[in-house]
Amino acid sequence: MSDLSYFAVIDGLRESAARFPNAPALLGPETVTYGSLHQQACRIAARIQQAGVKPGARMAIWTLKGNDFITAIWGALEAGLAYVPLDPCQPSARAAQILREADPEVMVAHPDLLSHLPGALPDSLRLVLFADGDTTQPTPGLPVSSSRLGALPDAPHEPFSPLPDTVATVLFTSGSTGVPKGVQLSYRNLHAFVGWAVSEFDLKADDVIANHASFHFDLSTFDLFAAARVRAAVWPIPTPQQSNIAAISEGIGRYGVTTIYAVPSILTMLTRARLLGPDVAPTLRRVLFAGEVFPIFDLQALAAQLPEGCTLYNLFGPTETNVCTAHRVTEADLAGDQPVPIGKPLPGQIAHILDPETRLPVAEGAKGELVVEGSLVTPGYLNVADETIRASHRAGRHATGDIVSSRDGVLHYHGRIDRIVKMQGNRVELGEIEAAIVRHPSVRQAATIHISGPRGSDLVAFVSCEAGRSPPNAIDLLNHLRTLLPRYMLPRHFKIMSTLPLNPNGKIDMRQLTHIAEDQFLRAPEQRRMEEAEDA
Repeated sequence: MSDLSYFAVIDGLRESAARFPNAPALLGPETVTYGSLHQQACRIAARIQQAGVKPGARMAIWTLKGNDFITAIWGALEAGLAYVPLDPCQPSARAAQILREADPEVMVAHPDLLSHLPGALPDSLRLVLFADGDTTQPTPGLPVSSSRLGALPDAPHEPFSPLPDTVATVLFTSGSTGVPKGVQLSYRNLHAFVGWAVSEFDLKADDVIANHASFHFDLSTFDLFAAARVRAAVWPIPTPQQSNIAAISEGIGRYGVTTIYAVPSILTMLTRARLLGPDVAPTLRRVLFAGEVFPIFDLQALAAQLPEGCTLYNLFGPTETNVCTAHRVTEADLAGDQPVPIGKPLPGQIAHILDPETRLPVAEGAKGELVVEGSLVTPGYLNVADETIRASHRAGRHATGDIVSSRDGVLHYHGRIDRIVKMQGNRVELGEIEAAIVRHPSVRQAATIHISGPRGSDLVAFVSCEAGRSPPNAIDLLNHLRTLLPRYMLPRHFKIMSTLPLNPNGKIDMRQLTHIAEDQFLRAPEQRRMEEAEDA
């Protein structure tokens, strides 16, 4: 990337605020202009610098989704800090894990969330900025230096000019060891993605983007940074409304949303309730989806309902590449009975398809592991010493673990080679679920299976119990997991067994468990009876 072509995402906000200060940046109960948004970001940056925090440090953000969260993100970037967004809906124990890994020097937090944090705050913390809430609640280990986010005064600060390889954010995803894993995204990565998105989708200043994704999810980087690049407005869907399809549809109509980028599961819910048609969403021009396979029958229903001329895009990529391939959905795609392709690599990116065993390129049309190379590949993980994990992501290449094939240069997705799956658009390490299950005092072993059918996917947990202990029931296990895992990682089904089956190598027989899970929880009773009759 040449210096002349490089455009830091923070400069999108700065330029929009300087040239069009009265243009709306954030929509909702309160409209925030670009001038006001940048002014508040500068106040945050000044307070950070007053606390002696230098560029390159990290700032954790743990508050409800809304204007405060967005302002904090821009304030971190204005001061040269990498922002670390935390899901406000996750258990406090998991938030504590992420804070230990992130080692932030600054934190923006909602007092209600902070008051439930187990244990002390990280020793690295030098400044806490409180978002809206009651700051009189006791907070363990609170540093002396703290301020209210909404009461910061104007003060001089030194604007930060990031280099392409400067880390802009650390997004934590599920980790196989039971500890969340931080993926670092650089300004180079964001520049490459945002520049492509603005051009590909022909985004303009009159666009309105519905920000459905939470900020710990990489989909949100499009919503915030592409909008600022072209001076478009963003409607951040508040935390309580993210699963309220009636509220989402009402907001799309009220704010004149032209673009929404969301996971298929939420788009399917809106479609089934007939909440994306021209009568309720007349301004909609683009629907972008990512994070999980879109069942073709649901996608066909969505396409049939959308306003005339509205385009559909399938965006694909793990957090380690953000988006690495894309596909504009065609009439031919919708006429078939298979999921749509994941498309072609973004400009400047190279997609290698390698045999998982030999690591050599496969023949045209054959299946292999997708390995991505280019400016979208992120710098790596935060504090990860595991050589196996690091080996999959180095020297500007990322082995995705996704099985794909290529037909005439268009990539098609065929599943995973490891135990990472997508649930509601979020990446889930099945090992993290198992690690949480075995923390139950009555559990000896656990195995989690991902099953997928025409209408979606589910998680099934198999559990064996300690000798002499009463086995827990599904409600006990679910209540236990709710204290440790986000909602999207909770298994839908539990099966208690005396022992888990083993394969000839003495390992848990995942293939047999998969068969049991599919037979008992996926296939319809009529289909099972037919198969049993054929076997008889």
